[in-house]
Amino acid sequence: MKQVIGLFIIVFLFIPCHAQKKSEGLSHYVFPEFTVGEVLMKSGVKNVAVLNYNAASEEMIFEEKGNKMAITSDQVKQIDTVIIDNRRFVQYDGRFLELMNGSEPEFYIEHKCHIKYPGRIDGPGGRTSQTSGSETYSLKNNASQIYNVILPMGYDTKPYRYYWIRKNGELKKLKSLKQLAKLYPDKKNDFKNLVKKHNADFDDPKSVIELVQHLEAN
Repeated sequence: MKQVIGLFIIVFLFIPCHAQKKSEGLSHYVFPEFTVGEVLMKSGVKNVAVLNYNAASEEMIFEEKGNKMAITSDQVKQIDTVIIDNRRFVQYDGRFLELMNGSEPEFYIEHKCHIKYPGRIDGPGGRTSQTSGSETYSLKNNASQIYNVILPMGYDTKPYRYYWIRKNGELKKLKSLKQLAKLYPDKKNDFKNLVKKHNADFDDPKSVIELVQHLEAN
C-alpha cells in the first residue's frame, strides 16, 4: 500500500501546472475543462494535478501527458478533500461529495450522470429503434471511452444529482424533496407552502439549499 500511495504522490507532483486545458464535449464531467486543482491527503500532504470529476463513472480523473486516468479506490481512501476551481469535493466513504455551504447544516451534492444510446433510425418514417441495455453497459465498463472528453457518436448524457445533508451529526442522502420533508416531521404543514413560495426544484441545488435554510430558520 505504501508503494501505491508513494507512486500516486509522485505522479501528482510532476504534473505540469498549466492554467487550464481547453476541451469540448465534456457533458459527462462536472467541469467544462480539465483544470489544475489540489488534492489534500489525510496525511496533510498537498498535491497538485490537472483534474475533473467524471459524473458518469463517479470518479475523480486526473490528466497526465494527454492520458486521463481515475484515482484508484485505494488512493481515494487516503484523500480528504479535492479542490477544483475553488469548489471543494469531500471524500466520504469512497465517493466525492461537493460541499455547497460553509454553515450548518452542511449541504453536499453527489454528481451523477446517465449515459444512454438513443437508438438508430431504421424504421418507416425515420422512427428510432431502441438498443439493448448491454450497449450502454459496455460503454460504462470501457474506461478508455468513459474517460474520454468526447463520447462515441450517438451516445447521450443526462446529468442528475443526489443531495446529502448533515443533520444531528449524521449524513442523510436525499433523492427527492419527499425525502427532505421526512427530515422535518414537525414542519409538514410548512413544507408544501415553502416549496411553493420559493419555487423549490430538486434539480436546482440553489433552490433546495434555500428551502433547507428556511426550514432551519422557522
